[in-house]
Amino acid sequence: MALSVGVLAGLATAGLLLMILGVLGYGHSNTSRSRVERTLVARVAGSALSAGVVLFVTGWPVAATYAFILSFVGSGLWLRRRQRQAELDRLEGLAEWLDVVRDALRAASGLEQALLASTLHPPDAIAADVKRLGLNLRHRPLLECLREFGDGLGLPASDRTVVALMLTISSGAGRLVPVLTEVSTAARREVASARIVAAERAGLYSQANSITLLTVVTVAAAYFYRREEMAVYDTFGGQAVMAVLLGFLIFGLLGFHKLASERDAERPFAAALAGDSDDFERPSGTREGFRGSAENTTGGAAW
Repeated sequence: MALSVGVLAGLATAGLLLMILGVLGYGHSNTSRSRVERTLVARVAGSALSAGVVLFVTGWPVAATYAFILSFVGSGLWLRRRQRQAELDRLEGLAEWLDVVRDALRAASGLEQALLASTLHPPDAIAADVKRLGLNLRHRPLLECLREFGDGLGLPASDRTVVALMLTISSGAGRLVPVLTEVSTAARREVASARIVAAERAGLYSQANSITLLTVVTVAAAYFYRREEMAVYDTFGGQAVMAVLLGFLIFGLLGFHKLASERDAERPFAAALAGDSDDFERPSGTREGFRGSAENTTGGAAW
C-alpha cells in the first residue's frame, strides 16, 4: 500500500510539473505557433501520465479515461484564465503606452519621433512589443511597423489603435492627439469592465475547483480506506455504473467552467490590417465615419 501511494504521488507530481513547464514554455523559443504546439503536447502527455497512474493504482479503465479528460480539460481551463489575465494586462499597458505617445507627440515633430520616444520606458506588459516597434522603425516603413505591432499584441484595441493612426497619420499632430486620447480612454474602460466581469465569475470558477478537489479526495480516500466496498467497481457492471456517475460529474463541472469562462474577443479590423497599405481605405472618408463603423462592428463599443 505504501509503495502504491508513493508511486502515485511521484507520477502525479511529474505529470503536474510536465504540464506546468509546457504551459510556461520552459526551455523553448517564444514563437506563438511553437508555444501552442508544445503546450498541447505537454497537456496531452501530462494527462496521459495521470490516466496511467490511475489505471496502475486502481485497475479501472473508466476512471483512467475520466482522469485523462479531467486533467486535459482542467489544464486547458487554467491556461485560458492565465491567457485572459495576460490579455487584460496587455490592454492596460496599451492604454498607458498611448498616453505616453500622446504626450510625446505634443512635443515631437511627428508620429514616428513620438513612437521612438515611447520606447524608452514602455509598460512592462507590452515592453517587448514596443521595443520591437522601435527597432523596426529604424529600417522599415512606418505603416508596416504599425501593422506588425497591432498584430503582435493580438487585441481588438490594438487593431483599432493602428487603424485609427493609419487613418489620421497624414493629418498632423493636431488630429492624432484626440484620436490617441479616445482610444486610450476606451481601452481603460474595457479593462475596468473586464475586471468586474472576471471578479463576478471567479466565484463560479472557485466552486467548480472545490467540487473537483472534493470529489477526487473523496474517491481516493474511499479507494484506499474502504477497499472492500469499492471492489464492486472491479466488475464490468461496476465500470458501467462508474462511467455514468463520472459522466454526470464531468458534465456538471464543464457547465460550471463554461459559465465562468469568457469567449475570445473578436478582431473585426484584423483583416483590414492584414492587407497591403494600398488596399486599406477610410470607411467613410472621415474619422467620424470610421468611428461610427467601428461602433457598429464591435456592437456599440466606444473608442
